[in-house]
Formats: sequence, C-alpha cells, structure tokens
Amino acid sequence: MDRAITIWLLIGVAVLLISWDIYVAFFNKTPNSKDTISGVVLGFAQKHPVIPFAFGVLMGHFFWPQ
Repeated sequence: MDRAITIWLLIGVAVLLISWDIYVAFFNKTPNSKDTISGVVLGFAQKHPVIPFAFGVLMGHFFWPQ
C-alpha cells in the first residue's frame, strides 16, 4: 500500500511541475524568460558546476543495477 501512495505522489508532483512549466513558458509576459524549470536549473548549474556532477553520481547510483 505504501508503494502505491509513493507512486501516486510522484505522479502528482510531476504533473504539477509540468503544468507550472507550461504556464510559465506560455503565459509569461517577458519573452525569452529564464523562468522555466529547465532555465532555472541551467542558471543554477552554471553558477554551481558541482550540481550537474552530483546529479550524474545520483543517477549512476539509481540505475547502476540495470
């Protein structure tokens, strides 16, 4: 039962983030804004290059058994 709750929670968060990203991309008043999720993450990663490395390590640990 706990696994089902976790899966639905992750789906809900993903839908919320995708909805927010679409809203910001299409209804933002300033053109070429960097306010989308990918724009914010890219800007943060450029200021702190250890972040992409940490995500790579994390993904390696998640998917290594595959």
